[in-house]
Amino acid sequence: MSVEQTDRAFQRALREQLARNELTFAHAPIGQAIVELDGSWRQVNSALLQMLEYDEADLLAMTFQDITHPEDLDLDLGLLQQTLDGEITSYQMEKRYFTRTGRTVWALLSVALVRDEDDQPLYFISQILDITAHKKQVQALQDFTAMLAHDLRTPAAVIAGFAQLLSTGPYDDEVTSIARRIERASTTIVDLLENALTTESIDSGRLTARPTAVDVRDAVTTAVQAALSAAEMNEQQLEVDTSGLVPAVAWVDPVHLEQVMTNVIGNARKYGGSHVRVSTRVADRRVEILVEDDGPGVPVRFVPQLFERYSRSQEARTSKQRGSGLGLYIVRDLLTANDATIDYEESALGGAGFRVTLPAA
Repeated sequence: MSVEQTDRAFQRALREQLARNELTFAHAPIGQAIVELDGSWRQVNSALLQMLEYDEADLLAMTFQDITHPEDLDLDLGLLQQTLDGEITSYQMEKRYFTRTGRTVWALLSVALVRDEDDQPLYFISQILDITAHKKQVQALQDFTAMLAHDLRTPAAVIAGFAQLLSTGPYDDEVTSIARRIERASTTIVDLLENALTTESIDSGRLTARPTAVDVRDAVTTAVQAALSAAEMNEQQLEVDTSGLVPAVAWVDPVHLEQVMTNVIGNARKYGGSHVRVSTRVADRRVEILVEDDGPGVPVRFVPQLFERYSRSQEARTSKQRGSGLGLYIVRDLLTANDATIDYEESALGGAGFRVTLPAA
């Protein structure tokens, strides 16, 4: 084949490739665009025009900044600048656009920067997926969960209170036994509702830590008292050793810390043995709280899944202890929000050990 024939074949293949790319761009089922460095639209496809309800000429005369929701614009521009500066090569974010008729649509935006042979920026390639329906479904589920938890929490707490009065009153053994069963069940409902509310806050991004200086012993004492009360209600033998507590002040949200310690020490009561030990240590501007029990511990195969959502081991599912599998998932996210961590380790007592590490105040 001659050089001229080779060149013609190359040009033909190039034209065919360009035509395929153009067809792919034009008929893609999701919005696609080529965007100039200043944010103006160079080229848009029909899916994007349909999503934004604009004619092509009108949209090409605008910039993406013109139709971006003000609350999302700074984040978008910040990521775009990081891309131009070479700190990142692409980015993805959820953002809102205003359509021509004034509607707000949610989109999953993916952006990549194209550079020339000299590494100079040329333009952005954007893919824009309409996720409005998905966002509405998620919001509806979150609203339903919050409404259900709020509406059920008060009557469940009332039932638990009256059941406690009955269980400690001057009644015969049968009435006392039934009252304790009601109290246990209603307390479980309250715990599940609290977990549901916290999970909803995490999922919706509304979980915010308000750290302050907190005496760690206060949170531990509250959690220990709750565990001892639960053990008494369940006619369970439990001894909690707090002799290893040393003075420690952490920089943490007090409500979050109380919830974390109640959950971790409560787990030691439910799944451990009859002896629990809580100790603290201060080192390198961190406060460590170690909760240990003398129970069977966590199966080695299950340790990697401990902090996952809805995660319960086979042994826990077949035990008499009820749970949602949300406890340690919530604990981990609460601590993350407070620049803190939780880790599992084998206890010196022979069972499970959980080490909570907090910033020192």
